[in-house]
Amino acid sequence: MSSRILFVVWIVVSPMCVANAWADTASDYNKTFEQAVAAVDFNFAKHWAYTETRVDSEHVWVGRSDPRRPARERWQLISVDDREPTDDEIKKYRNEKAGERLPRNHKTIKPAFGVKISKLITRLTFGPAADGGPVVPISAQVEAKGRAFLVVAFDEHELVHNSDFEYVAEDLEMVPDK
Repeated sequence: MSSRILFVVWIVVSPMCVANAWADTASDYNKTFEQAVAAVDFNFAKHWAYTETRVDSEHVWVGRSDPRRPARERWQLISVDDREPTDDEIKKYRNEKAGERLPRNHKTIKPAFGVKISKLITRLTFGPAADGGPVVPISAQVEAKGRAFLVVAFDEHELVHNSDFEYVAEDLEMVPDK
């Protein structure tokens, strides 16, 4: 009789122990994740010059951001497909960079009517800008595949990699944003 009681107690108690252990693990994970996100300097571009390499389905763009330059000249296009950029490419690049904002989304993404996304993968990598430097976005990779209006298929891949960080805050004078 006592073995049956022990078995029933074990059946009732063991799931509660597992649930408590799982809750503790989830809580530890959430705490670790929050600490990691808090450590990232999303405003690093205000104090660090760096090189950005962007690879898309058509080109490899290499540019350099330097916060010591006036806002309209902060981004310099270094090369396109391992060659000197044309004047038109430089103009297009500066216009794109001038309008670029850090995307932030806290809502569900719903494709437009007639658009079906079959694959959407985003990979973000973070690391120190330099020895002892802040944690910054090192790379972002996006893959999107789908179809629009049953006719137009898309399969896009883009990789953005940041490198060659140089701390320049000490060199900064008040550079106008406009």
